[in-house]
Formats: sequence, C-alpha cells, structure tokens
Amino acid sequence: MTQDENNQEARNWAMLCHLSSILWILIALGLGLVGIPLPLPFLNIVVPLIIWLSKKNQHPFIDDHGKESLNFQISFTIYSVIAFIIFLFLLAATCGIWAYTSNSTSSSLLFQIALVVGVVFGILSLIAGIVQLCLVIFAAIKAKKGEFYHYPFTIRFLR
Repeated sequence: MTQDENNQEARNWAMLCHLSSILWILIALGLGLVGIPLPLPFLNIVVPLIIWLSKKNQHPFIDDHGKESLNFQISFTIYSVIAFIIFLFLLAATCGIWAYTSNSTSSSLLFQIALVVGVVFGILSLIAGIVQLCLVIFAAIKAKKGEFYHYPFTIRFLR
C-alpha cells in the first residue's frame, strides 16, 4: 500500500469515527418506521469506541480523530443526562406542588408551568440534537480533508 493510499484509508476511518456516532439516529428512525420503539442508549459512544479501539494503532490520524469523537460524545452524553435530571426535578417539583394545591387558579397556573417546562425541554433537546448532528458532520468533513477538528464544549477524557 502506498503512502497516499494509507493516508486516504486513515482519513476514511477518521471520518467514520465521527459519523458512526450518529448511526443511532438512522437505526432509531428505521426501527421506528417498522413500529419497534427501541431506546438506544450510549450507541453514540459504543460504535466510535469500537472503531477507535480497532484502528487507533494503524495511524496517528485515526487515533486523534477517534479520541476527539469519543471525548465529544461522552461530554454530550453527560450534558444530556444532567439536563434530563434537571428537567425531571423541575417537572416533579411543579407537578408535586400542583398535586397538593386545592386552589383551582394556582393549580391551573402550576399545570401551565409544568407544560411550559416540558415544551422548553423538548425544544432545547431538539436544538441540542441538531447542533450535535451539525458538529459531527463538520468534523467528518474535516477528517476527510485530512484536517483536525476540536469540538467545542468538550471535556478531554482521552488525551
């Protein structure tokens, strides 16, 4: 294998380290279309991890991009779990107060607050998912071009 072919293969694997993190979206959509609701937790970490572990010793470019992809996906997952816990706390607090309120005016207001909390969380989750998708695609394009990309707001677990 020539040096140029080796670099092209490394670029392809580096690109797959990024793109494999959004594979869960396609799987979830496919399963949803056939009527199988299946949660796919941590698939955004598992698939890039498998690729990185199997290919990291073949080329330093693959190693660097694999670590960057994993660091971002782990960070994104942690941020998502924290946001979900905050959402559950706010929802439980609002619904808990609503359940113990006898006044119909304040009860209605608390229900509306709970509804707003749910809608805001849903919108923010959608925005976060779109941002994740865009950043992953951008990083994959950079990898295909042979360039390196640092994801924003990423905790460096793997160095």
